[in-house]
Amino acid sequence: MDISRINLYSNQQNELSRTVKKELGKDEFLHLLVTQLRNQNPLEPMDDKEFIAQMATFSSLEQLQNMNESVTLMNDVMLELLYNQREMAASVILSEAVSLIGKAVHAVDPKTETAYDGVVSKVKLREGIPHLVIGEGEIPAAFVLWVADRSNGGLSREPDTGDQGLDEGTEGVDE
Repeated sequence: MDISRINLYSNQQNELSRTVKKELGKDEFLHLLVTQLRNQNPLEPMDDKEFIAQMATFSSLEQLQNMNESVTLMNDVMLELLYNQREMAASVILSEAVSLIGKAVHAVDPKTETAYDGVVSKVKLREGIPHLVIGEGEIPAAFVLWVADRSNGGLSREPDTGDQGLDEGTEGVDE
């Protein structure tokens, strides 16, 4: 007996070994059904009801797999849309904060109740949130109560009633 042929056969078997799936898909199910039909006893064929039940199971399996693919695709599309929407919102928020550079603002930090009055010199991003630099202080742009244009002579105690729409929170401001 030639040992080299045995080694050759063994190597071919290793190359042909298939990967085992943990789940049966519609192709595997159909293959099993066809194999079962081929190998059935011709004198005692498969019962109609059993065959119909297996075909219904196959149809259900196929529909579930198609639905799973559709849901996965829809999920991917929704995630992409949400990501794009978040990026767009972040861009709008940043551009709004940048538009405040050179403007006089009044802001109050609700945690420390520290008031910030002054001209915005620059905008910094911290963890994706724009912070306005006012003098030596820094505050998130969301805490701005009112904005005044510096062309009015700097800070006035009157809120800017322009297009900013930030005229809330002026109660209790001395004139």
